[in-house]
Amino acid sequence: MIKNYIKTAWRNLLRSKGFAFTNMLGLTIGITCTIFILLWVRDELNYDKFQVNYDNTYVVIANRDFNNRIFTDYNMVLPLASALEKTSPQIKHAVVTTQGYDLTMRHGDRILQKNGMTVSEHFFDMFSWRFLQGSAVTAIQDPSAIVLTQSAATAIFGKQNPINQSLRIVEENRDLKVTAVVADPPGNSSFQFDFIRPFNYNDEYTKRMMNNWSGSSWRVYVQTVVGADIKQVDKTINTLKKTHDPGDQISTYFSFPMSKWRLYSEFKDGKNVGGMIEYVKLFSIIAVIILLIACVNFMNLSTARSEKRSKELGIRKTLGSGKMQLVLQFFSESTILVLLAFLLSIGFVFLLLPAFNTLVAKELSLEMNQPYFWLGSLVIILFTGLLAGSYPALYLSAFNPIKVLKGVFLPGKAAALPRHILVVGQFVISILLISATIIVYQQIQYVKNRNMGYKANNLLMVTGTEDTEKNFRVIKDELLASRLVESVTRSSSPITQVWWKSGALIGTGNRQT
Repeated sequence: MIKNYIKTAWRNLLRSKGFAFTNMLGLTIGITCTIFILLWVRDELNYDKFQVNYDNTYVVIANRDFNNRIFTDYNMVLPLASALEKTSPQIKHAVVTTQGYDLTMRHGDRILQKNGMTVSEHFFDMFSWRFLQGSAVTAIQDPSAIVLTQSAATAIFGKQNPINQSLRIVEENRDLKVTAVVADPPGNSSFQFDFIRPFNYNDEYTKRMMNNWSGSSWRVYVQTVVGADIKQVDKTINTLKKTHDPGDQISTYFSFPMSKWRLYSEFKDGKNVGGMIEYVKLFSIIAVIILLIACVNFMNLSTARSEKRSKELGIRKTLGSGKMQLVLQFFSESTILVLLAFLLSIGFVFLLLPAFNTLVAKELSLEMNQPYFWLGSLVIILFTGLLAGSYPALYLSAFNPIKVLKGVFLPGKAAALPRHILVVGQFVISILLISATIIVYQQIQYVKNRNMGYKANNLLMVTGTEDTEKNFRVIKDELLASRLVESVTRSSSPITQVWWKSGALIGTGNRQT
């Protein structure tokens, strides 16, 4: 029976090639857009889930109350991590890291600038990175060690084996030894780095800061034991901090789970108010709307040609076909069309995926060897096929065969009303989406072309080093004397970034720094 439905549906589609092509084109565009959006949504929802300790890892955050204005802040004191490990039995590991910073690295005649972090000893116990060379156990035991990502190692050393090779750090005028190479962090990782290096606790500055409980410039992460009481952990953090720094009466510390780092990272007045999750929800809705528009388009085209199918249906009903058989016949036709459109969509996705990745700055891919891909494909095909074929199937199967065969069948206003509603709804939704796209595009163009307070053309930035700092005046005079440079200046951070800030209010006024 099912084989007969499919065979008949295929013959009907071949007889109406123009109708089939138009419908398939609309469905293909709709499904392709939906797949792209769902790939982006899936990537956002899977942020950091490759981490083995995903469910038990937290970052320590502080709510700081300045005259009843609460600011949420990630900056912590350097000794907090080691003190937490020693104090709380509910904390398995505590790690302190710097924020990301740039280093200029030299090997032979290659000089490259890379970005990374300095971390404490249990970093590779807490966070999961795939080691290509070297061992997580010994990678950062030596203060003069450095771990590189695969892309950084290739850029600096080429085809040479980087392990145990020396790397000159220009800013510090010292050599570091490469002890390990890890795979590049996935695109949906909260940590993005080219290198990892350990703290040097013999360094005078680090020694001094390890006894400083008031200077907050680092980030602290904790990995709890299974079943830990997070409220108790937070209480331990607050007690420990205020015991060593009684003057800190404005801060309340709490643990923020890894599961919320990406999607729920925004705080207002000390309360979590969401973040990227709003965009995930918005684009998920848009994906459904696009698919609905494609289905409505199919319904409209199918019902518009109802008169051409009416005699066929009248004869089939006269010969004994039941309403359910006709409904299944129409669902078979719509599902076959959707299946063909889906296969075409997969081809378009593969073709356009590099351009889409460039647009959204991600590394998305169709993982066709994964069960979720086939399950998701089946859901999209069945959902779209049943939805697109629902109205035509119910509408056409309800024709009165006697009136149809006598040639007196007319749809009438009541029968045409649903189709009019679908057409109007389709255009309204399309106009709204197009208008929203135009508005967003205009806003982006405004941001790109607004007056930034400086002229970006011909403006060059060179990262400073110890040598450039000492010889800045000489370098400036030489550049100006060349008449190739109009002016030279220096700053503590790039013009597009702020490397130091404070939410604290200055004095008694409302001024902020």
